Amino acid sequence: MFTTSQRNTVIRLAAAQALSMTTMNVNIINTALVGVLLAPMAWLATLPLSLQFVTSMMTTLPASLLMARFGRRPVLIGGVLISSSATFTLGMAVLQKNFLLFCLGGMMLGVALGIASYYRYAAADELPNPLRPKAISYVLAGGLFAALIGPEISRRTVELVPEAIYAGCFFTAATVQLLSLFVLAGLKIKRPERTASGGRPIGVFLRMPVYIIGVLCCAVGYALMSYLMTATPLQVVNVAKLGNSANATIIQWHVVAMFLPSFFTGSLIGRFGAFRILWSGVAFYLASIFLAVTAAGFWPYWLALVAAGLGGISCLSAAHRWWRALRSRKSAAACRVLPI
Repeated sequence: MFTTSQRNTVIRLAAAQALSMTTMNVNIINTALVGVLLAPMAWLATLPLSLQFVTSMMTTLPASLLMARFGRRPVLIGGVLISSSATFTLGMAVLQKNFLLFCLGGMMLGVALGIASYYRYAAADELPNPLRPKAISYVLAGGLFAALIGPEISRRTVELVPEAIYAGCFFTAATVQLLSLFVLAGLKIKRPERTASGGRPIGVFLRMPVYIIGVLCCAVGYALMSYLMTATPLQVVNVAKLGNSANATIIQWHVVAMFLPSFFTGSLIGRFGAFRILWSGVAFYLASIFLAVTAAGFWPYWLALVAAGLGGISCLSAAHRWWRALRSRKSAAACRVLPI
């Protein structure tokens, strides 16, 4: 059972995760569509979202090192401030019809999302081993809440600002993100402990086949999911002409498929093994690609994105299971190895 202090920490981190994922959902639903309107050439439409994914991945390692040095709380609060500033910048870029500013906002948001990826690990830091999976599950449940709120914000604010479609979505997301400051203000969490030796060098892990396989699983899984999430709004709204509401619903269920299985993938891996779960993820991705390529209406696109979400969580869960045996919460190397 959680103590009162532990329960308070988990609840605050779950709320912060929900608000962060809400911002991400609004961003995924709208950014590529704005790119089409602002880009000087059609092939640059997805550049802002691509830059966001790149900066998000590049941020994870320095964010982890900063948390090891200064503690998680100040870095997480800094991420919230960057996130709110980023979404406000995206909204201003839409108002000014400035593509370069929109790209800058995307990069800023990528930094914020890279930092926000540590909410789940912060929840486990202070807990004994038996309670960590439950704490992580509660924090991930914030993603399900965001799956309901984010698309609804997009639907209701897409035309909030006259003559600047989509700007209202970003301004609303910037305001929502500021709520995290109140949530994190009372967060009490210790700085990650450092070992006397500083832990094993990164090179040791890079020579481990299990670690390399885990990295490849995450890289391929994340790449495929990012590609499908980027392309779907353009296809649904601009090509299939299904509208912004249909696009929001499709992304909504994609996010549900990403987070809902987190509550039982650990049990499935324990029963069937990480390799079988990994191959099930590959099968889901193949089904997603086939459905997306042949789609001619709402439901095929919906199924394609749900399959992509299931594929992503399967690949990531298998990789995390392999890594669990390689790292220790109190190891300084964990702050360098996990972000890779």
